[in-house]
Amino acid sequence: MIIHNIRQRSAEWHKLRRGIPTASDFDRIILPSGKPSGQAKKFMHQLAYERLLDKDFDRPNLAAVAHVQYGIINEDRAALAFEQLTGLTTTPVGFITDDEASFGCSPDRMIAGQHEALEIKCPTGPVQCGYLMSGLEDAYKAQLQGQILIGSFPMIHFYAWSDELPPFYIQVRPDPDFLLLLLKYLTQFNIELARGVAHIRSLGHWPSNAPSVFPDEIESY
Repeated sequence: MIIHNIRQRSAEWHKLRRGIPTASDFDRIILPSGKPSGQAKKFMHQLAYERLLDKDFDRPNLAAVAHVQYGIINEDRAALAFEQLTGLTTTPVGFITDDEASFGCSPDRMIAGQHEALEIKCPTGPVQCGYLMSGLEDAYKAQLQGQILIGSFPMIHFYAWSDELPPFYIQVRPDPDFLLLLLKYLTQFNIELARGVAHIRSLGHWPSNAPSVFPDEIESY
């Protein structure tokens, strides 16, 4: 495990995430049931593009979506509410990868003095009501178990905050069977992704403005 001490959503953060599966997208590889996701191929093609061109795939700017922007704005407020509720102290964290930097995650905070992470959500009112009435259920299972896998965490603190409703707090612990499947699928995914990228590079066609991220391959053509 490697903890990269950078600011989340910074240029360095985007660079580290580029072209690798991250926990927030693990549900595109594995379903909560443990079965493979039907979205894996499409996700792999996106990451292949990012690796080959060394740039992020153009996708909707999530920060501009109202409820996502609400969560970003209120994250610090929610973290403070969590600390007041639990008596724990949290610290910012940038990006965490496995030793080979083949996949990663970005918990919202680390728990000071403990090897545990905090995942904060600031959902819409109806979603918060769902948490309070029915619990977390399988929402974010792949993401949270992915954080446990990457960070070797014994626990993830999940805290959903609302300025209108009571908070929802649960401690998520490792699911050994799910973790075995997740690691298996991630390994298979990355092997196939690497083979696909190598195949495209071998075709020998690069646009004149191709980045120099793969200088040896580009110069040989």
